Amino acid sequence: MLSYIADFGQYRALLQQALSIQMASGVSDLVSKMDVLLSSVFEPTSDWEKMLAKKTRQLGTPSSWMQDTEILTTLIASSEESSTIDVGMVSGTQLQKIRTELTVSLDVLCDRNAEMFDLKLSMHSTKIQEAIANSAHHVVKTLSGPYDRLHNKVLYDLY
Repeated sequence: MLSYIADFGQYRALLQQALSIQMASGVSDLVSKMDVLLSSVFEPTSDWEKMLAKKTRQLGTPSSWMQDTEILTTLIASSEESSTIDVGMVSGTQLQKIRTELTVSLDVLCDRNAEMFDLKLSMHSTKIQEAIANSAHHVVKTLSGPYDRLHNKVLYDLY
């Protein structure tokens, strides 16, 4: 009987190792998703975004060109939004809204998106927990049932 207890102790340790590997792979997947998310926040990815970033760097500090209506409408025309906006019809209030949005700090923008970020993080955490639970249930389900399905001689003898 003591040998069976020792064998089960070994199998329990192996099962915990397998589950921890499964959990670690889920965590590394979450880390890679976070890296992708953060890199997309801080780096322009589209060609028009890169071109727009280059133009704004060439213009100097934002305070020097943001109040110039002509420069701002030129930048709007070179953005992807220009297909949905008639640049010639942009009103003063729309330009003021754009100027206001451009002056908003990154911290404020992050605070605006914090609730959505928390929801997505919660969803991914739940998925990881479900994957771990499903893996454990799968192992238990595989080991349960008729004794003739057991391939391990020690478990077969114990069953």
